Amino acid sequence: MATETKAIKPGLVRLVNLLFLLSLVALVLRLGFAVQNVGPGFLTCVDTRDALAPIQPLFPGVTNSGGRLCDASPDLEQQFLLLVHRIAVPAFTCAVLWFLARWLRTASKGPFDQQVPVVMRGLGRLLTVGGVVAPLVQYLSAAYLIRTMTSFYDWRHLTTFGVVPFEFRESFSFTLVLVGLVMIAFAKIMRAGVEMRKDLEGTV
Repeated sequence: MATETKAIKPGLVRLVNLLFLLSLVALVLRLGFAVQNVGPGFLTCVDTRDALAPIQPLFPGVTNSGGRLCDASPDLEQQFLLLVHRIAVPAFTCAVLWFLARWLRTASKGPFDQQVPVVMRGLGRLLTVGGVVAPLVQYLSAAYLIRTMTSFYDWRHLTTFGVVPFEFRESFSFTLVLVGLVMIAFAKIMRAGVEMRKDLEGTV
């Protein structure tokens, strides 16, 4: 039997592992910073991306500076919404890097390892679903937070693809979804290849 060569270089695996650890550290620091700023006396701010609009009326304790709304006495709901808004995409990025590192580690054992298409399919599903859900959660949390500070925007502006919600369209990536779908399809092909190899080895 011919000796299998490893298509995945160890240096690439170490690089992705390092990127995952850095993203995890950044996520933990972001969470720690957010928890430290919970409580009275800390501003809760959100950018409306609408600096030219005369945003009125503002609820008590809320100030507006160039479309950036800040509440000087936020409640727990507002602080939670701000936390979700800040960590949705970084958490998704961290999860993608973890899956990618796991896939590369598995593939480094050999391209015909049974777990390679399984992990690849999981990564594809994460990219396909998370590529939509993460920016949507990021946007909706900001939309709800804005609604706790002003009644200037109605729900037609905040929850539809109108003028204001370009933040969601700006952060949404069709490329991620497309890559995820391609990975799912390719994982099925690889799984069929693994099964064919097992059948061939059984006949030798």
